[in-house]
This record gives sequence, structure tokens and C-alpha cells, in this order.
Amino acid sequence: MKPRTDNRPKVGPKDFLASLGIKRPPKGGVFTQRLWDDIKSRGGDPEARFQGDGFHAAANDMYFIDPVIARRVLSEDYERWCRHIKDFTTVEGFPPKPGAIAEIGCGVGILSLWLARQYPEATVSGFDWSERALEVGRLFAKDLNLANVDFAQKSFEDLADTPTGTFDLVIAYHAFDMERTRRVAGKAFDYSELSESALDELSDQMMHAMRAMARLLSGDGVGVICGKWDDVGLLCLFHSIRKAGLGTNWSATLWNGQEKCSGGEEKHYIFVRKGIPHIGASPWEDARALLTCGEYYGRNVELDHKLLESYVALFTPGETLAHFEFQYDSGGIQRLRLLKRAGLLLLEDCTTLGFRRGFLHSMASIAEMFAIVLRHEAEKQAKSVGKITKNVRAERLMPYLFAVGAMEEADDNVSDRRSSGSAQTGPSARGAPHAGPRRTRRT
Repeated sequence: MKPRTDNRPKVGPKDFLASLGIKRPPKGGVFTQRLWDDIKSRGGDPEARFQGDGFHAAANDMYFIDPVIARRVLSEDYERWCRHIKDFTTVEGFPPKPGAIAEIGCGVGILSLWLARQYPEATVSGFDWSERALEVGRLFAKDLNLANVDFAQKSFEDLADTPTGTFDLVIAYHAFDMERTRRVAGKAFDYSELSESALDELSDQMMHAMRAMARLLSGDGVGVICGKWDDVGLLCLFHSIRKAGLGTNWSATLWNGQEKCSGGEEKHYIFVRKGIPHIGASPWEDARALLTCGEYYGRNVELDHKLLESYVALFTPGETLAHFEFQYDSGGIQRLRLLKRAGLLLLEDCTTLGFRRGFLHSMASIAEMFAIVLRHEAEKQAKSVGKITKNVRAERLMPYLFAVGAMEEADDNVSDRRSSGSAQTGPSARGAPHAGPRRTRRT
């Protein structure tokens, strides 16, 4: 985390929200008839919330018609704010020392204000299309004595047309609607059947947002997306990420389907960057990878010999990412294969002498799974007990791993094992692989 250079005390999310006048909502919730009546009495139009998907300037202006109404509306998401905002300075994947930060679709800029306080040496820019929301944000910034945050009225389309940016971190936090299933009702049995033109039409606002993010990011800047989605919305999001020229960093992407916020909302972060090759074959496979990432979070799915051959047969029409074979001087050949299909990975480990086992994971765990293959290779090279007869890697694999820095970490781990003399041989040398992407938090 970035060292502090000012005298402001560290505060937690609850104290920070309290400093803005945002409190826990009442038992009956915030969106009651009393709220709509109060908005109407101030000249707002409560009916604006029923127009389109609700993500438009008129609806935002209504919710932030003045600071009193704004604080009441924002309290509805009190639990979500408490749960999430601290992550933006602690979860691995975020730049440790961002110099320039942007939040698109920021609303009043709660997250922008938090980051401006946490990183006093950084400049923070919040963009939204609702001027009333931004006015409240400026008032909050004044109350907090924050001089390193500014707000500007710009839509996603406006931002997509700006000169190439220099931001180290660009965030889209609940900035746009990602629920699309109702719009494809009756049109497809399987969402993989949706054509590219259909996805273009469904993605609309997401497409503009991802193009804005790509435009604002510096060459090695990090984009982070967080929000509430359904299956079709997630497919549209990954379609938009690809069309904007961004790639997903699966090693940093975090999604835990077992961990839910108040109201049943999942907690997840999708990390993107320019220049990252796609490890998935399509947006549909990317979406399946994120969904299965949650299913396999925190556990290993090991396949014994009774199931392994059936799974190998299912995965064989997919893509072989890595294929390693080693012939022992004592007889027998050992094979390690990393197979990918439909957003899933199968790591197969078998010998011609009858040993067979496999591990099933999400494609999001690609770096961790390939690290096992590299460790296997290092172990065999450390002991002169045979020879490597096959070592093939898919063309798309290595560029991706180098782009996300996974190969540097893998090389360091292999070097450490060699220098410590801890390399072993045989199937027993490898324990069950880590389940899912890295979850280590920064300190």
C-alpha cells in the first residue's frame, strides 16, 4: 500500500462513510413512498426511474437532487460500500502506487473520494454524466478537505473520444447495467448461440464504457470492473472488453461465488489491461471461466481413475495448452497435459505403469496450473533419472503468461526450488494444485 505523506489518520470504511453523513439504512429500506414524495417536492421526477434501464442522467439527477436526498439514497448501499471500498487499496492486482486514478460512471464519487484520501500523492478524476451527482461529490470533497480529486461531467462516449490517457488505474464500479438475460428471452437455448451482431446490440452501454476505459488507460495501466451481472450480461461484458482492445488478467481477477454481499450480491473484480493476449477462445469462454472460478474457489476438484478417462474424452476436442512427457531410465513414461475447454482446465497426470489422476479447475487458474507443469519439468531436470521426450506448449499460452507476469514468478519459484535442493521426482512430489486465482492481499 502507498505510504502516507500527510497527517490524516487512517480511517476504516465505516468511519469514512460517517464523515460523509452516510449511515446504515433504516429497517424498512430507503426506497419508500416517503423518499419519492420528498424528491417530487424538490422538483424531481420519481417516474424517471422507470425509463429505459434506469442508467441514465435523468434518473441520476433525481437521486442526487440535493445532498440530503443523496445521503439517503447512498445509505441503501451502505453494506456494499463497507464491504468493497477497502478492497481497492488492499486486494492484489491493484497498482500499489497509482499516480493517476480515474473512475468512470462515478456518481457522487464515493470510491474516488476514498482513493483520494488513501493516496494523497495521487490525482483522482471522477467522470459521470449526472451533473447533480458530481455537485454532491464536489461538496463531499470540500467537506473532507481533499484537493487531489476533481469531477467532470462526461459520458462514456465522451471519454472514448478523448486523447489517449495516462491513468495508472481506471475503475468502473457499478457504473453500468450488466443484466441482459430478460432481453434475450425466447431467442436462444444456449447463450453461446448468440451472434456477434446480437452481442453488439446487447452490449451498447458496456461497449462505450470499455472503450472509455481503454482510452483513459496508460500503456501499462490497470482497469478494474465491478458490478452486478447475470449470465448474458457477463458475456456482453467480455465481448465489450475484447472489442475495446483490452485483455483479462486472470491471475489478478477475483471472484468468489461463495461470498455474497447483503442482498445476495456477489463480490468480484475483473482486471483488464492493454496488451494482454486472450487465453480464452471467445467471450463466451471468458464468461464461463469467471462463473466457474466462483464454483471452484477455495477447493480442489481431484478426479480419480474412475472419472479421469471420461473427462479426458470430453476435453480432447478442446485445446491442449501444454503437453509434457518424461521417459524414466527404469522404464515407463509419465505424461502431464493441460487441456482447456469451455472455460475449464483439466490437468492430467498419468504414466504407462498405471498411475492416473487429474485436477479440474477454471480457466482463471491458468497461471497456477501451468506452474505445476513447470515445476514438474524442473524436478525432472534436477534428477538424472531419464529424459524429456516431449515438451509442447500452445502458441497462445506463453505470450499471455509473460504479459501478466506469471512467467517471472514461475521462474523465481523454480530457481528457489533448485537452489534449495528441494526438487523431487515422481507423482508424489506434487501435491494438489492451488484452487483458483491468487487471493493474496497486499500488506
